[in-house]
Amino acid sequence: MNLLKIICSNVIVLIHHCMEKADSKTLLTHDDYYPEYVPDRQPWQVASSLCLQRSGTLVMVSNTEEIQKLNSFLRSLNITQPVWIESAGMLQKRGPPDIYILEFPVRPHRKSARLRHRFPKMEALTVCAHLQLDPNCHGLSTVFSYAVKSFIKEFQLQVQITKNKLANLGLLVHGSNSTYITGFPNDASWHFICTSWEGNSGTWVIWVDGKVVGSGIYLNSTSHMGGDGLFIIGQEQDTYGGYNGDKALCGNVTQLYMWDRLLVDSEIQSMEKHCSPVPFGLFFKWNESSLEIETSLQTHIGSSPCQEQLDFGFPGTSFFSQVSDEIHSKPDTNAALLPENDLTRHVSLLGAILRVMDSKVDIITHSDLLYFTETIEKATRLDKITVPTEVFISMIRSCIELVSRLINPDMAEQWKDLIAQGNHLGPLTVLENIDKLLCTLADALWIERKSFTMSTKNMDINLEPRSLSQMSCGCVFKPSIHGGQFGSHDEILIPESEMQRIFSLGHKEVMLIHTYYSNLLDILSRLEVKTIADQQTDRRHHTGQLSTAVISATVRDVSRAENVPVSVQYTLSSGSMAEYSRQETPVCVFWNIMVGHTSAWSNKGCRVLPSAPEVTSCFCNHTTNFAVLMNYMEHKWSAKEESILTKLTFIGSGASLCALVVTLMLFTVLDIPKSDRTSVHKNLFVSLTCAQIVLLCSGSAVHNKVACTLVAALMHLFFMAAFSWMLVEGLLLWSKVVSVNLSEDRHMKYYYLIGWGLPVLIVTITLASASGNYSADGHCWLSVQNGVIWGFTGPVIFIIMVNIMILTRVVVITVATAKRRSLMMTLNTSPEEQVPEQIRAAVKAVLVLLPILGLTWLCGVLVPFSVVIAYVFSLLNSLQGLFIFLIYGVYNTEVRNTVNRIKERRKALNFSNCASSRPSSSVGSSRPGSSPVPGVLDGQTVTYSSSSSTHSDNITQSFNKTRHLSLPCVHDNLNEDLRCPDTGVHLSGQENLRKPKDRLPNECSLNVPMEAERTSHHSAPQQNSSKSVH
Repeated sequence: MNLLKIICSNVIVLIHHCMEKADSKTLLTHDDYYPEYVPDRQPWQVASSLCLQRSGTLVMVSNTEEIQKLNSFLRSLNITQPVWIESAGMLQKRGPPDIYILEFPVRPHRKSARLRHRFPKMEALTVCAHLQLDPNCHGLSTVFSYAVKSFIKEFQLQVQITKNKLANLGLLVHGSNSTYITGFPNDASWHFICTSWEGNSGTWVIWVDGKVVGSGIYLNSTSHMGGDGLFIIGQEQDTYGGYNGDKALCGNVTQLYMWDRLLVDSEIQSMEKHCSPVPFGLFFKWNESSLEIETSLQTHIGSSPCQEQLDFGFPGTSFFSQVSDEIHSKPDTNAALLPENDLTRHVSLLGAILRVMDSKVDIITHSDLLYFTETIEKATRLDKITVPTEVFISMIRSCIELVSRLINPDMAEQWKDLIAQGNHLGPLTVLENIDKLLCTLADALWIERKSFTMSTKNMDINLEPRSLSQMSCGCVFKPSIHGGQFGSHDEILIPESEMQRIFSLGHKEVMLIHTYYSNLLDILSRLEVKTIADQQTDRRHHTGQLSTAVISATVRDVSRAENVPVSVQYTLSSGSMAEYSRQETPVCVFWNIMVGHTSAWSNKGCRVLPSAPEVTSCFCNHTTNFAVLMNYMEHKWSAKEESILTKLTFIGSGASLCALVVTLMLFTVLDIPKSDRTSVHKNLFVSLTCAQIVLLCSGSAVHNKVACTLVAALMHLFFMAAFSWMLVEGLLLWSKVVSVNLSEDRHMKYYYLIGWGLPVLIVTITLASASGNYSADGHCWLSVQNGVIWGFTGPVIFIIMVNIMILTRVVVITVATAKRRSLMMTLNTSPEEQVPEQIRAAVKAVLVLLPILGLTWLCGVLVPFSVVIAYVFSLLNSLQGLFIFLIYGVYNTEVRNTVNRIKERRKALNFSNCASSRPSSSVGSSRPGSSPVPGVLDGQTVTYSSSSSTHSDNITQSFNKTRHLSLPCVHDNLNEDLRCPDTGVHLSGQENLRKPKDRLPNECSLNVPMEAERTSHHSAPQQNSSKSVH
């Protein structure tokens, strides 16, 4: 039979039985109650406790109709004796909705429940749960155990149960045990158990029912909790995931919560009273779906053992004693009887607090501040749908007024005491909650297109609806209040271009939210306490002193229930800082609410604009640099370091872009013989050129999400194409050096497929799998948070590894070739004297091949770990194009030979023009059969017939020669030409050149070299010949 859900009772019946909810094993709705009659005669307090032990409550009735229903039910069971019911004369209690309870039987057993949660490495940990022990079970019981693969006993809480004695609690961290401390009586009642541990000092604390029962330090200090472990309730793990049934839990467990920080006394006491977990640092919440339960373990749905008092759970301070009197002094006030999530209840509570603060502000303590902040935080979670907008606006106004009083400089001492207690709350924490409330208010006002304005002593709030268009103008907010030392210059501007950009992204109707806090400077300067992030070594955050008021602007798209990121320009009066301008430099910062429950001032993306002496103007923006391209983790560089990286990137990339364009022009304009090698070079240069152009232009698209995504995709494509062609360079080098019999004519189509087809495939797959989060927030490059960056980093690392293998093989062959050449050319030298030549050959091969194989990108893997490596990486790779120009343009044999031939043609043409009017004469012309690379052997000139470049053909030619090179021929007469046509080596003596019969005037010599004819490697050099010029 169902009983109505009853809020309160007006009847006190002194009888000796209790009516309670049944221990149902099935999931019930919140309004389904099943009665159970317990015939044992007990005092009222014992009867109430017995009902709680059975996950039930005493029956509650509030009117005559419900009393009649209860009597009718009792008669149906032939119960004539009176029963206990809940009393309205005492503090009425009400718990959260029915919750999930685990029942562990008498041991030994193997029943357990595992948390479905992936644990990170933790420097601190707090675990709280409601525990009910079986009084018939004795010995050592394990409440929970956490194990990692490297260490089984990482974190455990155990209870030592002795008959007729108090239960003792012991904490185990990484194999180290705390002392067992007396915890609570083993009376079959529910107890609220909490344990905390912090690694830096090894601090540990155990609470029972809100009170500290044991604490200590140096418990496995200077360590952290391992990640990716197994957290099991009810069993000790003797192996990873294994069980020890003799130390299993006997009793019930429910409402287990976990935090990644050390909780303090006031927070534990607040949870014990209010039955609500502290949200700050909470990473695991009790839920049936979050548990993996062994099939034989019994569970049931029952009332929470935590029963919240509906007198608002006020702390026992003088201030809240006055607040309680204020609430009960109004006869029409029933706020204490309303549900906790009722807006009217909060409006009444906030009104009473403000009225008492008007006259009793001097009695406020740090405990009162904690309750104030929790009340404001709860207000952000209230459901506004079921109440009129006017009621919700009334609550918002009360919250704003309360926050304005909390950040008043007069409250500095109370905040200091609260922080000294180890609590992480502060004045800026309540501002974060105000931002949340204002966003909720914007959603409510948007329905009626209303504005909202409110000014207090320390705050100025303005909400305004705005319809956007392509011609939208900028938005300026000037506060109507000003703090003591600040003037009328304070303002914040959303530029016209930003408003138009927002419209282009599809945001047509928005709410503009502006806030201004005039006196934060005063209260924060009195606190002199650094934020959590300031105490860390993260150099992105600033610990300097606040010198101005605080102003903010938010653009909210209500239709999408999201805030739209914008760039802003703001001006704030710096007041007294002007006289210290030589010692202090203004820095533009914003309050950065970060992942990990820490916040701090950050100047990321903000810069100071030129302004008047007593005014500081700022603008926030972001750019992209080379170090970001390979940073597959969240970068941790300071603003100065990022500025240096950006400058290195833009200067180096600008120089490389110019060098690459000139190199492409040389390869295109000059009559360089076509080959597969030159085709691969050109494609590599084109892809690098396009990548550098997109990189240099990426900063201008950071504020447009669509354009930024497009730029990121193009940069991904061209840089990936550059690496693909670097891979092709390696494969081509391998084929010419290692597999010399491989024909390359039919392989170019595969090279084009690798060079351009593979990048298109990779970018397409990455875009498709990114789910709309392709580009990062701060710059137009691949996102790090969701792993999209590995769509670039992964293939790059693979290509670098392949090219390293190829380079290693090439260096080995180069050294072997140099060794054989030394043996042939210098027969009388020792092996030790040949080592420098071999080293020179190896170093030359490495330096020549580094730019086109992309091996300088290898240090990019280490970029996230050191800013010095980031500097080196940015410098080397932004100058990659310049290195290519120097090695493959300026010092390229083919390019230089082609330029020399052009010069010779011009000389010949000039000579022809000069000699056209002179008498005819003969001229000696040297016609070499190849592009010579001179050397010296016993005083003779050595010429290798090759037309190689500095790249692979220089190396390849020498490698190919070694396959069939023979000893040089020896001729009887060294004055005659020596030829070894089979080896491709030409040894010549001193040539007897005929002297010219005469010289022409004006320095027009008849003895000039004419255009050289190209010959194959195996053809004999042609004899010197002469031509007559007419």
